[in-house]
Amino acid sequence: MNELKHLIRRLTIQYTAASIIIFLLVGVSGAVMYEGLSLPWSDAWRLAGILLTSVIIMIIADGAVLHHDLRPIQKLVDCPEACPEAWQDAYARMLRLPGLAFRRIIGPHWLAVSVPALGLCAWAVHADLLHLRLYHVTLALLASLLVDGMHALAEYFLTNDAVHDPLRWMVRQSAARGVPLSLGGVPLSSLRTKFRASTLFIGALPVCLFTLAAAGGLVTNQNVVSTRYIAWVAIILILGMIFSWLASTWLARTVERPVTDLLEWLASIQRGEYGVRADDIYTDEFARVVQGFNHLAAALSLRHEQNTQLLESIFATLAAALDARDPYTAGHSQRVAEYAVRIAERAGFDAASIRRIRQVGLVHDIGKIGVPDAILMKPGELTPEEYAIIQTHPAVGESILRRVQPADALAHLLPGVRSHHERYDGRGYPDGLAGEAIPLDGRILAVADAFDAMTSDRPYRRGMPVARALAILEAGAGVQWDPKFVRIFVDLVRSGLGPLAGFGHPPRLDETAAGQEPVDAEPLVRDPSTCGIAEPSARQPASPDKPETPHPPEVRA
Repeated sequence: MNELKHLIRRLTIQYTAASIIIFLLVGVSGAVMYEGLSLPWSDAWRLAGILLTSVIIMIIADGAVLHHDLRPIQKLVDCPEACPEAWQDAYARMLRLPGLAFRRIIGPHWLAVSVPALGLCAWAVHADLLHLRLYHVTLALLASLLVDGMHALAEYFLTNDAVHDPLRWMVRQSAARGVPLSLGGVPLSSLRTKFRASTLFIGALPVCLFTLAAAGGLVTNQNVVSTRYIAWVAIILILGMIFSWLASTWLARTVERPVTDLLEWLASIQRGEYGVRADDIYTDEFARVVQGFNHLAAALSLRHEQNTQLLESIFATLAAALDARDPYTAGHSQRVAEYAVRIAERAGFDAASIRRIRQVGLVHDIGKIGVPDAILMKPGELTPEEYAIIQTHPAVGESILRRVQPADALAHLLPGVRSHHERYDGRGYPDGLAGEAIPLDGRILAVADAFDAMTSDRPYRRGMPVARALAILEAGAGVQWDPKFVRIFVDLVRSGLGPLAGFGHPPRLDETAAGQEPVDAEPLVRDPSTCGIAEPSARQPASPDKPETPHPPEVRA
């Protein structure tokens, strides 16, 4: 903690030295004014006593405030193994020290001197102990405000410089302890305020001091203040302050504008807009900052594009590896992903959501890795035990993807993978969700998955024609599938915009193609295994509680 001890010592010495210098300057100025006023020595001693009393009050008040400002830092020095909150408090206080120093000088420092001094002087003049005019006391009060303003400005920048290295040390030490320190990017003081205050004091201070000194001398020599002189001084003072204010505003804008622009460009990258580029419109050091930002943005854009391509290729590879287990389902995941994307596009989803749905489509059946081939490709009827194993594949798929690190890398795909076999009426699996309680991606995937299942050849049956599959989707809308997405998909296919070609084997476009007889809708039952439709005797385990009256057409992909 030597760095923090050194900081406290430096701030104390720095403040003490500055106060002594200011005190000497005020003393010399007072002596000069005293000589000009030709006051008796008794008045000089009384003035010295008043000034000394005010300084003592100032030391007490200012010391108490300084001790309070440094308290969080001192606590950390006294107890280095303090809790994380103590580190955060000390860090926040160090960042605020420059502003606190400015307010301390303008506040308790100046008030503790001026208020007692003015009050004692006014009492002494009233009691005829001082042969001064209250006019001179007022001028001295204003002059002390200007001098303390200069002191406060110097103290601000000196303190800001003093805390720089200790702050860096503290951030690194805290990070090593696993306690990152940050204020979340919230600025404590704006550049505009700094520039305005600085230029205002720099520009107006000399004019104000000269004006006050001249006004005091004029009264001394002529015993009266000229109205014309006061008006002229006021005009000069107002013009000087206006010019200082304008200059500070212009100067602050030269820094504020590029900083604001850079913050907006950084926010764009944070939103994922990696194509953003900063406008190279600056002629000072910010031109180099802009160039560096653009290099960084280009590198991030390239890396994002490469990561996206890598991720998409991984999804496609996983889908191809899964489909390769069964020649009858080759291309199934690619087709389901494409169907789902078309539904999402027509539904008005944004680009990020469409990209997510494509990825979910490619890996929605990843859980079938855990299903034995003997069950997955069984041409005959499934036993209840085999049916139960098939029903685990959505949850298994979610579990597989959940293991990918970092933990949130594929978190956006998990709801769709787990829920793509849920039914709109709540009779699906694995969670028995119903209606809009089913995740959005799962409702879209259910429609796309079922359509590809019905129109693809399987070991236990031939794929049905498109027209028949569409009729089954319409019959099951609101029962097995979300009616909104069924309507969107059916309209896409019937309008000729559906993606029905280019995915291995194109689905049949009519009911009598390839010698296939039309399939009646009534006897269709849920196929609990891989994708497809079966006759009542195929692949469906016997169920003693199956109702006599058939349900609306059901499909389980």
